[in-house]
Amino acid sequence: MLLTFLFNTDAPSAQVDKTVFSYFPGFKYVSDDLYSLLDHTWLRYLIAFLSIITGAVLLQYLSTDNRLVRVRSFFPFFLYCLISAALFPHVSPLRTYVAALFLIGANLRIFSVLERNEMGRALFDASLLLGLASLVINRLTWLLPFYWLAAFQQQSLNLKTILSSLMGFGSIYWLIGGASFLLDDFNYLRLWADNVWSIEWMAVNRVTPTTVAFLCGLALILIIAVGSFMGQRNQDKLRTRNQLYGFLWLWLGMKVLWITAAKSNTAFLSLLMIPTLIFWAHYFSLKDNRFSRLLFVVLLVFCVLVFGFYSPF
Repeated sequence: MLLTFLFNTDAPSAQVDKTVFSYFPGFKYVSDDLYSLLDHTWLRYLIAFLSIITGAVLLQYLSTDNRLVRVRSFFPFFLYCLISAALFPHVSPLRTYVAALFLIGANLRIFSVLERNEMGRALFDASLLLGLASLVINRLTWLLPFYWLAAFQQQSLNLKTILSSLMGFGSIYWLIGGASFLLDDFNYLRLWADNVWSIEWMAVNRVTPTTVAFLCGLALILIIAVGSFMGQRNQDKLRTRNQLYGFLWLWLGMKVLWITAAKSNTAFLSLLMIPTLIFWAHYFSLKDNRFSRLLFVVLLVFCVLVFGFYSPF
């Protein structure tokens, strides 16, 4: 982040992103002052830095409190900071990392449920946080059904919990709709509808060799990590297995969104890393041999390369 601030002033992360915030109802009354404030790159980077650290701490707490890794390990914290730093120059930090923070909070809420009768409240809270994340990255709306699948994996999904999640998610847009009606400004809701229903496939022909190598490397490490988990899943508790299967559903949802979001594919790649690195942490924490160490070194090298040479497509 410091290197980007000092030496890469033309990076996408250094630009003020007006594509979403400027459409909020009533935003025109504060837009000039807010954008004047956000013109200070250091302030945007500071907010992004605090969001990354807070998200990493929450992810670490999620892993430790729910015994997702089986042993005490700081890999979730380290890997999240590592991937966030590697992709930082190529994303809009305010949108991406604030949305990631809300997503991690939603994951923490839904995967920390101990009793089935608590899932209704947990899904309400998680959907509320997902709604906040979708305010800045609208297509995250489509993640809601995958949270239902995660709840189903924990044997806690029923009509009541589905309705609770719809109420939690809908309450955010009920407030936005009310403000839009009072101010007679429906631009944001129109933009939200356009973004949610638009599908733009990634332009694969613009992928650079470095980007291909990075994505293939990440996929290979994930396949190895998931394969290791599946081969030794009986060593984990039933609750832990169900939680990790739930993360697989969320990974699938994020993967679909990433493939169909050409304009924000790097932002979605950053969000896709959240469920991915849970499996990485599970693998690197439990496997300590030459092969796992080599994979970890390869991951570090890829992150260094992507920091300097990644090209969004």
